[in-house]
Amino acid sequence: MAVFIGHDLNPDNVHLLREGRISALLHHDLRQDVNRCCRILMRHHGALPVDPVSDASKIDVVTPHNIPAGL
Repeated sequence: MAVFIGHDLNPDNVHLLREGRISALLHHDLRQDVNRCCRILMRHHGALPVDPVSDASKIDVVTPHNIPAGL
């Protein structure tokens, strides 16, 4: 069985997921990602203290069984 994974919860990908043409979607919070990138740059330039713990962004795996309401 072939498995196809998409990226982003845009309307086109949700449609493909509902049709069964892709198996799952990877979704992450873009605001959280941008915030993390800004903190990394600020730490690099000494504007923030070095944080030994990396706060990776949360990634959700969306399947036909857990599509968020309203999409």
